[in-house]
Amino acid sequence: MFIKKTSRAFTLIELLVAVAIFSVAVGISAEAFVNVSRMLKRAEVVYNLQQDSRFVLEKLAQEMRVGTIDYSQQTVFRGAASLYLLNSSNESVNFVWQNNKLYLAKAGQFGLTNITPQNLKIVNLAFFVAPEQDPLNMASPMQPRVTLMMKTIQADTEKLAEQAVELNIQTTVSSRVYRQ
Repeated sequence: MFIKKTSRAFTLIELLVAVAIFSVAVGISAEAFVNVSRMLKRAEVVYNLQQDSRFVLEKLAQEMRVGTIDYSQQTVFRGAASLYLLNSSNESVNFVWQNNKLYLAKAGQFGLTNITPQNLKIVNLAFFVAPEQDPLNMASPMQPRVTLMMKTIQADTEKLAEQAVELNIQTTVSSRVYRQ
């Protein structure tokens, strides 16, 4: 009489294979999680950069729409770093780009007001003014307009090297003031 022994335990080889398969699955899911997390951080950086850039752009557009170009002050019309406007009260409104920031100077105010959000660097900014002469002095007057080209980056890109993002913006704004 022989008694047959049945084993209900795993062999060492089976355990090693199971651990190896489990390790590979955990490694793949951890890498996927890290990639998704990195993409979410980058999307947040892009979103914040767009919001901050849009704030600056809207401030510029608001002043350009309700004002007119001050042709007595504006000497550079293509690629200028400054824009000189006259508001509805015929007071001077100036935008000046320096040190990666955009500043606003209004008549009656002392000094320059920084209108650039803290987390934004404007690495390039150029104003293109058309026409280059006061339209009131032209034979066929044109509505004044300003084309703005701006390149922005997140101010703390040193900390976010893998999320470094730059945003290029171009828009044209014409004045809503019609002088004759």
